[in-house]
Amino acid sequence: MSDTSIVLICMAVLLISVLLIFLLLREGGPKYQTVPIMTPNEVEFFRRISKAVPEAFVFPQVAMSALIVPRDTDGKKRMAAFRKISQKRVDWAIYTKDMTLVCIVELDDQTHIPENDALRDAMLDSAGIPTVRWDSRKKPPVSEIRKTLVELSTEIART
Repeated sequence: MSDTSIVLICMAVLLISVLLIFLLLREGGPKYQTVPIMTPNEVEFFRRISKAVPEAFVFPQVAMSALIVPRDTDGKKRMAAFRKISQKRVDWAIYTKDMTLVCIVELDDQTHIPENDALRDAMLDSAGIPTVRWDSRKKPPVSEIRKTLVELSTEIART
């Protein structure tokens, strides 16, 4: 193959690459749409929690990887442990005003699988984070939510 042929082939590949990039950019790539962060049922319960502990921060749909990380120092084991939490999120994380994590609150509905929930709770428990679970069909009143969360944190009770 001559040098001229190689140059022509390289120029053709470059031209095709630029053309493909241009077409992808012109179309704007994948399109997205917004989705609600919580279901209507979760929004209603979020309001109950917020009313029960107005002196706390209630964060919905928090990634587990923002709350806990694997302790293992071995790279492969650490990555394997991280993968177990990387796609999971909790319904609500409850924090004091000084940003101390009090607990995780889960509202169990038909999408929750008890075996998976037990594993998730064990992961959080290993980091010293308690999980409070309530059944979606038997949501507690504001007073019971407050009593339960105050028992977990004297910081909430003081303010």
